[in-house]
Amino acid sequence: MSFLKSILEDNAGGLSSIRLLMIAWALAVMVTWCVVAISTKTIPDIPTGVLTFTGMIVGGKVAQRFGEQPGITNSLI
Repeated sequence: MSFLKSILEDNAGGLSSIRLLMIAWALAVMVTWCVVAISTKTIPDIPTGVLTFTGMIVGGKVAQRFGEQPGITNSLI
């Protein structure tokens, strides 16, 4: 259980909702793809809209990650 908790925690130790969203979305896409592949006995393409939404989620996490970084200050002494 601590492994799952460590995946969902941000740098400050709090739970990250965007990480939860990423895991839930990835699981939903994988399960749906597997069910369709098994039921049709083919390897289906993933629709462009699904890939676009996945990119938006990952891009949001990347943007959030840069927002979490402490600012670098240059001091002249």
